[in-house]
Amino acid sequence: MDKKRALLNSLTSIGLRVVSVVLNFFALRALVHMLGVDYQGFTQLFNSIFGVLTIVEVGFAGAIAFCLYDPILKDDKEKVAAYYHYLRRIYVVIGIIILASGAVAGALLPFLSKGAEVTWDIYLSYAAYLLGTGCVYFFSAKGTLLAAYKENYKKDLASSLATIVQHVLQIIFAYVYPNFLLFSSFSLVNLALQYVLLWAGTRNHKEIFRLSGTITPEEKKEIYKLIRGNLLHRISGIFANSLDTILISSVISVTALGHYSNYATISTALVNVLGAGISAMVSVIGHAYKSQGKEAFKRYFDIMSMGGFLLASVVYVGFAAASTPFVSFFYGAEYMEEWPLVLSLSAASFANLYAWVGATFRDACGLFKEDMAVPISTAIAHLILKLSLVFAFGILGVTWANVIVYCVVTIPGNAYYLYKKVFQAQFDVICVLMILMPFLFLGEASLSMYLSSLYFLTPIVQFIANGFIGVGVAALVSGSFCMCSSRTRKWLIGLASRNVARKKSAGNT
Repeated sequence: MDKKRALLNSLTSIGLRVVSVVLNFFALRALVHMLGVDYQGFTQLFNSIFGVLTIVEVGFAGAIAFCLYDPILKDDKEKVAAYYHYLRRIYVVIGIIILASGAVAGALLPFLSKGAEVTWDIYLSYAAYLLGTGCVYFFSAKGTLLAAYKENYKKDLASSLATIVQHVLQIIFAYVYPNFLLFSSFSLVNLALQYVLLWAGTRNHKEIFRLSGTITPEEKKEIYKLIRGNLLHRISGIFANSLDTILISSVISVTALGHYSNYATISTALVNVLGAGISAMVSVIGHAYKSQGKEAFKRYFDIMSMGGFLLASVVYVGFAAASTPFVSFFYGAEYMEEWPLVLSLSAASFANLYAWVGATFRDACGLFKEDMAVPISTAIAHLILKLSLVFAFGILGVTWANVIVYCVVTIPGNAYYLYKKVFQAQFDVICVLMILMPFLFLGEASLSMYLSSLYFLTPIVQFIANGFIGVGVAALVSGSFCMCSSRTRKWLIGLASRNVARKKSAGNT
């Protein structure tokens, strides 16, 4: 596996997204303080509607990126060009469909915004966000090409820098001239800057843009086989994420969604940042799958499974302990929520982030065309549980539905098909550990929240103290748990030995 490129892609993605997420917090804080929490609710509702609309993409990017690995390894630039131009033409059509369907969906805003008045500035703000979402498809094929060449860092650089500029402008103008339409219109600045940066990032691939090439009927059939599986995974992702916001807004209220979003924005941002770091390795792992075989692929999976669990535990046990004091000092004490909601949201976010590990290996080997039972079961379970529980338990019903579906359906389902179709191996200790992970997390999070409730400090000091408690408990317990995997132990021992040998070599020279 190209470890240097994997590290570059992951660190670039995580670093830039961290900056973007931090600025997004301040932008939303300015929005809440200057205009009110309802506008935070509208922003989240818009994002969820556009999340549903992205189903139109149906997974072309993932399918064609997988098909590009072989011609890239063989340096067949004509075939690469054929796939690129095919995707570019499709993306233009997709962008037009999203813009048209988004315009129709805008008429439903009054029905999806319980307890709030939808005025003309809300409609125009929605239109600005829609243009920023739909028009990006007119040049997104360049990003897919960079990802296939293991240059995800360039793609992430373009999208993250554009988002950073958007948030900086939103923060400044929210205080100088608080207006929701102006706040929303900066998404168009993001769009323009993203185009310029992607154009600059793909200049070394100009030869591919000039070539044409052709795709055979058999290759088109393979693309559509991959798309069918990828589409189902996209649908299940929509039920897992966008459905939450739409249900809370339409069944409970926009105001309740705004309060919930103060916590959910943080947890979702952490999932997206760290998940992007994991998924940035898809192309690198995909190249390894094509060139190194299933034994090496299984070894990478074992190590990343344990590493992913440790990462998700540390992050979300820390979130469970520290999120409430953070919300108190960052947004205001009136926006604090009770511990049951915080615990359930932490558990759902933990499971969501950990599921990215299995999804990354699934995408790297093109398994999404064969494990269609997993996304179908996931989508049905999300729909039934959320519609049943939201009326009985409100927001708590939505968050616990996520926990149940991820831990009972999605994560075990992905593991089953990887073992059966790719590793061609019997279930082992890694599978047992994966079943135990959610229970261990709930124990760690509950312990951390109990310890954090034993003392009362100022919000900022409480936030720091609670964070140390949560991270410390998770690092100790989950770190010990991960050592149950022999491959993880061997990898850590080998890593330590290589570092010692390097230091000795440097000292001798």
